[in-house]
Amino acid sequence: MTADMPPIQQAHDAGLPVFYDQPELCINRYNSLMRMVGPARGVDLLDQLAIDIQDARQRIGAAVTIPDWTVVRAQCHILIGVSGTVGAERLQRIAEIVNRTACEQTDGAEIRVLMPDLLQQLDRLAAFIADRRSELPYE
Repeated sequence: MTADMPPIQQAHDAGLPVFYDQPELCINRYNSLMRMVGPARGVDLLDQLAIDIQDARQRIGAAVTIPDWTVVRAQCHILIGVSGTVGAERLQRIAEIVNRTACEQTDGAEIRVLMPDLLQQLDRLAAFIADRRSELPYE
């Protein structure tokens, strides 16, 4: 693997499942969730999601560096739940792959290949949530 190779090619070459066939966000699932909770509770929900995403991003990044596969798995469980709830399908798929890979880890090479995509999807979801949060009328 080379540093200039795109992450998807690195993942493919490492024998990992490809996830780019998953849409980044299922807006219908997000909209359904927000209709179900309503605008007032939606503010609280989005605020908590923003906190959970940032916390998971920091913890998983640190855990991969150490490495601590137990923490990686725990944070992936959180990300799978959060992303599934809001419809972030690509993030959910990547978190599932990282979780499964962390269960089998020895040196972490496969997870390190997936980390740029995982972090990118976390950042995109965080930006989406921040944008949606700013549109809600309740403080």
